[in-house]
This record gives sequence, structure tokens and C-alpha cells, in this order.
Amino acid sequence: MPSRFPIRRSQFLSVATSNSYEETTGKGAYRHLYVDSTPQEFYLDNRNSYSPPIPDLGSDIGSQVDVYFNAGTAGDVLAIQLRETLYANDYYLHPEHQKDQMVSSGATIGLLSAIALATALWWRLLVRAKTAVAPDIGS
Repeated sequence: MPSRFPIRRSQFLSVATSNSYEETTGKGAYRHLYVDSTPQEFYLDNRNSYSPPIPDLGSDIGSQVDVYFNAGTAGDVLAIQLRETLYANDYYLHPEHQKDQMVSSGATIGLLSAIALATALWWRLLVRAKTAVAPDIGS
């Protein structure tokens, strides 16, 4: 079955048995899935960020699961195949969105850095100009 779904910039952990699931709600909410074949914990986005929405996995402990996770992160789950259903998030369905987000984040950081550098240079020139116009009389 996994061959029907292309692996897009992700790593694949095939036919593992889910052995633990933790979910907290509230401001610091998180969802972690643990499988028997690796000590790594897998991080899930909120349930509604997957298509279709992921059901409560607590009732599926012991079930066979295929996990697709982001190769560039520490276990961010892109998709889960549980029974006959593939639960996939946006980065799995549209990998170009991740690239677009990375490019826009980099451009924003570059722009803010350029503004900070320009402000620092302008401030330095302003201080030099004030010093040249009104030298320190105390010396």
C-alpha cells in the first residue's frame, strides 16, 4: 500500500506498531506518537491540520501504522497510514508549500536585518555629525 503514496522529501517508517500516544490540550497542547521500532517520538500537528482529520489515536494503541515524517526535522509527522486511511498534512500533499514558507521566512529575516543594519549605520553617522558640529568643550 505505501507505494500508492509518493514519499515527498520525507522519510518513511513502515509497518510499525504504535505503542504509546500522548495528547495534552490547552495553551501548551502537544501530541506525540511512539512506535515500537524506534525510540524516536513523532510530533503531530493538531488533528484538524490533517486531511482527513486524525481521530483520537489513543484507541489505536497496538495497531499497525505507517509513518511519513519530515526528513529535516526531529520527527514532525507529515502523514500516517492507519488501516486503509492515509491522514496527510499540507506539507505532504503540497511539498512546495514548505519551500514557499521557508523562502518567505528567509526573505523576512533578510529584510529585517537590512533595516536594523541601516538604522545602526544612520545612528552612527548622526552621532558623528553631532560630534563634528559640537566638539566636547571639556578637553
